[in-house]
Amino acid sequence: MILQSDKCGFKQKPFNLFAAVFTWYESDIIEATIKNLYMQGVDTVFIIDNCSPDNTMQCAIEGGAVLYDEIYSEKFSDELKAQTITELINNTAKNSLVDRSWWIFCDADEFPSAPGYATIREMIADQDDNVRVIGGTFANHYPLNPPYNVPGFHPADFQFEAIDSDGFAVYCKMAHDKHNIIRFDSDGVDIKIKGSFHRFISNTKLLESDHAVVIQHFNFRAPDHTLPRLAKLALPDENCKSRLGGKEYYDALKKGENPHMSWYIRRYFVAREMYTENRDSVFYKHPVSYKHLLNILNPGCTQTQRWYSENDLFKAVSSNYEIEVYNSWRISYSMVNSDPEEYIHIYNSLSKDAKTFHHVHAIKSYAALQQPEKAFGLLKEIVKTNPSVSMPKLVEIVKNNLGKGNDIVANFSESTYLNN
Repeated sequence: MILQSDKCGFKQKPFNLFAAVFTWYESDIIEATIKNLYMQGVDTVFIIDNCSPDNTMQCAIEGGAVLYDEIYSEKFSDELKAQTITELINNTAKNSLVDRSWWIFCDADEFPSAPGYATIREMIADQDDNVRVIGGTFANHYPLNPPYNVPGFHPADFQFEAIDSDGFAVYCKMAHDKHNIIRFDSDGVDIKIKGSFHRFISNTKLLESDHAVVIQHFNFRAPDHTLPRLAKLALPDENCKSRLGGKEYYDALKKGENPHMSWYIRRYFVAREMYTENRDSVFYKHPVSYKHLLNILNPGCTQTQRWYSENDLFKAVSSNYEIEVYNSWRISYSMVNSDPEEYIHIYNSLSKDAKTFHHVHAIKSYAALQQPEKAFGLLKEIVKTNPSVSMPKLVEIVKNNLGKGNDIVANFSESTYLNN
C-alpha cells in the first residue's frame, strides 16, 4: 500500500457506506456485530457465510443483515474470502446511484467505533475528500467471569478487560493493525483486497486518514461456544483434517514448520486456560480496564455505543443467570462504569469467596496500571479480612506487574506493612 499526503481541503462528497462480514460458526455474536455496524451509520450490512455448522445465517438476518452468498469450502481460505468480497463490491457498484462507496470489512468478533465522533459515517464525512483509507487499532478483550457474552448485546458489557496489540503486527507508518475501511470510486482504481483486511494492494497512491478507528476484538466468548468452534477450526479430526488443512499441514507442523494460520492452534490451547484459575498465565501483561485502554489508544474515547437500554441489559442477564452470577457481573459492570455507590451496595451482598475474587482481581488491575499504593492498600485489606488468602502470592503478583525496580516493591516488608 502506497500513501500520499497531499490534501484538497474539501470534505468527502456524498457516499454510500456498506459493510461486509465473512462468517463461520458465529451464532453467539453475529447479531451484535450487525447491530453495531448499523449503529455506525452503515446503509447495508452484507453477510457471506462459509458453511457455518450452526444457525449463524439466521441470527445475522434477524439482526438486519443481507445474505449475499453462501460458499462452501472444506478449509478456511483467505483467497476465497477476498475473491467473494471483491465480487460483492463490484456487483453493488453496478446498482448504485452514487459514484463512490465506503466499505467496512470486519470479522464477526470485531466491533469498530470512531473516537471523537458519534459514528464511523460521521468520521468519514469529516475527512478530506482525497482520503481513501482509514486504519484501525485493536483493543483485544478477554473474559474474566460469566456471563462472557449474551447474544444480541455488545460483548464489551461482559468483557471489561483488554490489552492492546502492542505493535505485534503493524502494516503502515502509523502502526495500524488493520486497514479495513476503504473507499471505492467509479474511477477504475484497482484495489485488491487482502482476505484478513490488514492491508491491500492498489495500482495508484491512496491517502490514509490521520485518524483511526478503534476495533474492539472478542476472540473468546462463552466456553461452550468458543472451545468447540476453535477445536473444529484448528484440531485435526479422525481423518487428520480441520479447517486449517489436512495431513500435509499437520506433518509440516511436526517438522517445526509454520503453516498458514497455525496461530489458531495456539489460540485453542489459550482458550482452554482462559476459563480456569490459570487464566493469568496466558497473558504477556495483565489486562486493564478497556475504557482505560481506549483512552490511551485515542484520548477521550471511553464510550461504547449501544442499541439497547441499560434496563434491557440488566433484564437479559438477570433472567438468564443465577443471582450470584448476576451480582458478580453487576459489580464488575459498575466498577468499569464508575458507579462506586452501586459497587459498594452489591459488594456488601457478596459471599466472602466472591469478595476475595473481586479484591484479588482489583489488586492485579491496579498493579498493571502502575498504581502500587492502591494495589498494596487493597492487599492489606484483603489479608486482614480473609487470613486464608496467601499474601506472598499476592505480593508476587504486584511485583510482577509493577516491576522489580519500583521503590514500594523494593522497600516492602510484610510484617511492618500489615502493622502500619
